[in-house]
Formats: sequence, structure tokens, C-alpha cells
Amino acid sequence: MSESINEEQRKILQALLEDPRASYGDIAESTDVPKSTVWYTKKRFEDDGLLQTMAFLQLTELENLKVGLVGGAINGDKENVLENVANHPNVWFLVDTIGPHAFTAGVVGEGVNEFQQVIDDLREFGAEGDHYGEVLNISAFGLDPEFVSGLSVD
Repeated sequence: MSESINEEQRKILQALLEDPRASYGDIAESTDVPKSTVWYTKKRFEDDGLLQTMAFLQLTELENLKVGLVGGAINGDKENVLENVANHPNVWFLVDTIGPHAFTAGVVGEGVNEFQQVIDDLREFGAEGDHYGEVLNISAFGLDPEFVSGLSVD
């Protein structure tokens, strides 16, 4: 980051990394930074493209949901195949990789049958998955809170 951040901004980022779901009030209380400053800082970082806020389902709380990773080779025009995969309603992320595998996708299905149907759909698109893994537990997401402590401060 070529531009340094001030101490208040660093505290806000640290608090967001520790608890991405924290409210503006919670962050203000834990950092001793005014709530309006927390709101403004977060908005400014989002507007500048420095911070993205994303929402994720607590997948372990949903019954009968099968979540997995699929990866493999592409048969056909890679760009077209990956676009079709990315637009499938049961694909929650897609990575265009390098090396022996051309893609990795996160797949969600209600039960084994729907999960298998999604895999079959991807194969029809030309995404020939040859390795699979079930996601058993997603316990944390985000950067290590120490990441922010290394940012320069004004």
C-alpha cells in the first residue's frame, strides 16, 4: 500500500478483521473511535476499492446441504466454459488456476442427488472435474488480524 493509514484507521481495520460482523457501534466502543469516523472510514475504504465487505452463509447451520470443491481440466474454449460454470446457480466461487488443473469451483447442493447433478452440469459445460473434496467445516474466513498491524501508520 503506497498510502499510509492513520492510527484510527488501523484500529478500525484491526477490529473488522477480528470480527467482520461487528456493528459500527461495537467497533467504536472497542477502538475508542467515534462511530461516525468508523462509518466514514469503512465507506471511504470501500469506495476507494481498498476494502470489500462480503456476506457468507453459515453453511454448517443448514441441514442436508452438501458443500464441496471440484477441480479439473477444461474441454473446449476455456473462457466460455468458465463463464458457464461461474453462472451456474450452485457454484459459489470459481478460480481459474494454472498448473495441472484449469479450474477449482466451490459447489453447493441440497443433498447428494442435487450435488451430483451440479457436477454433471459442469461436465456438460466442459469443466471435467477429476478431483473432489467435501467441505466439512468452515470455521473462519479472512486475513490474520496481525496483517493490519504491519501497515504503516502516519
